Amino acid sequence: MNTRISIDHISQQLLQHVRFLGETVGSRPIGTPANHRAEQYITQQFEQWGFAIRRQPFACPHWIWKSGRLMRGSERACAFTPNPFTRGCDVEAPLVPIGNMADLEAVDISGQIVLLYGDLARERYTPRAFTLFRHERHHRILQLLESRQPAAVLLVNPQVGRDKALPLMGDWLFPVPSATVTPEVALKLVHAHGPIQLQMDTSIRPFESANILARYQPRGTHSTSTSSPARVAVSAHFDTHFGAPGVIDNATGVAVLLVLAEMAAHGDLGTEWTRPIDFIAFNGEEYAALGDQVYLQSQPDFDNIIAAVNLDGVGLALGNTTITTMGCSTALDEAIHQATSPHAALQWVEPWYESNHTTFLMQGVPAIALSSRGVQGLADSPDDTMDWLSVPRTVGALDVLRTVLEPLRQLDPQRSRQRDS
Repeated sequence: MNTRISIDHISQQLLQHVRFLGETVGSRPIGTPANHRAEQYITQQFEQWGFAIRRQPFACPHWIWKSGRLMRGSERACAFTPNPFTRGCDVEAPLVPIGNMADLEAVDISGQIVLLYGDLARERYTPRAFTLFRHERHHRILQLLESRQPAAVLLVNPQVGRDKALPLMGDWLFPVPSATVTPEVALKLVHAHGPIQLQMDTSIRPFESANILARYQPRGTHSTSTSSPARVAVSAHFDTHFGAPGVIDNATGVAVLLVLAEMAAHGDLGTEWTRPIDFIAFNGEEYAALGDQVYLQSQPDFDNIIAAVNLDGVGLALGNTTITTMGCSTALDEAIHQATSPHAALQWVEPWYESNHTTFLMQGVPAIALSSRGVQGLADSPDDTMDWLSVPRTVGALDVLRTVLEPLRQLDPQRSRQRDS
């Protein structure tokens, strides 16, 4: 029997999920007990609605930061942020500032503390464990650093005005101790007389994290053991960066995923909905996309996925819900535009690729990404708290998601895909 879920219940459930993940659990990077607690919560939600759960485990490091100190000569300590997964160190050495590739290739940095700024610290480095894409420039810089054997690496996050810098690296395969500093701290270090002291006490050991998959099978339909059915994928990642509560990135996306699953379990997607839905709670999106990698390894049949809808960063106060499509056929793209036209506040944006939908797109699956736009510098930071949550906007993102799903029930995978001309 189909049950219509009230808007009050939807709002309450969204708030409950976001509050648990973003406030009760808080920061939940891979390889931590908090991440495992978030995994258990998501699993329990799917199980209480009768879904069969598939857990996809993967190996990852469990990194613990204990303490540290950065000193310029005999003066007082400077603020710094250890880059997640860095090795520990206790070094005292001259500082060598380097701001471009030519200098990095030419200057002798062996045994020195290298300060990377400018062109060498303009963005977060792609971890070498990220096998879905190799960033050649990043890879070359890390290779040079490793081969030149500096005592430690400090990166200058170019964003001014923060008490502590957001880290620019998170690579457990990089053996050189590393940290990130603000431009203000970097300036003090450059002007300091004498060597720089850097102490970092850390530990790292093997651990396990996992994706959580659940399939909705509509009543009156059945799956066969010989073939994978034509279906829709809906995804959101639940991990965060170290130190980030991850309310908007991405407790809200997971909350929308879970409420949609609850609605499906109650038959509240409409009597004409006959497509299976794969609900995928990805893990490890923030560090090397380890969850995406294991999903690819265990998912042999992308041909029957009609489209993948990914939620990452919805529900932002002072922001608008955004949507973009990638790899869709003209028919599907037009259908989505037409279906979403009543959502006057919905903002169409250019394609972007920094989330789980790209995993599907790389396999030829049409991808639709829902997010928010309006505030910069919030994602991955300690500022991503409940203060930025808008429950009505999160409800609105769920409404947009349901609208986007409507055209997908009418297409088969052959008609949804973009074809080469």
